[in-house]
Amino acid sequence: MTDSPTGPLLAVVAALTQRQRDEIVERFTRPNPAWRGAEAADILDLLADSDSDLGQIEPFFEANPGLAVPGAEVASRALIWSGMHLSAGNMASLLASAGLLED
Repeated sequence: MTDSPTGPLLAVVAALTQRQRDEIVERFTRPNPAWRGAEAADILDLLADSDSDLGQIEPFFEANPGLAVPGAEVASRALIWSGMHLSAGNMASLLASAGLLED
């Protein structure tokens, strides 16, 4: 596994519900059984390092540049992998809950 996640990643993970964290783990470990026992933060850190989901993330931020704040990429992956729709409203809510979006 990767080094311990820090910064915005931990803020995003803390802002997720337990159900969302469990869904991220389930969706990732089902096809990647070697990662069983990993936590959502470890998985999101790995996904960020591997540039996963860029086909969805890049167009989203092109359409919503005001949400492209530090930590937004990990928040977008958290939404995608937790089964939530990657929308401006969901993103703003998660970023605000994580303390990453200023009023």
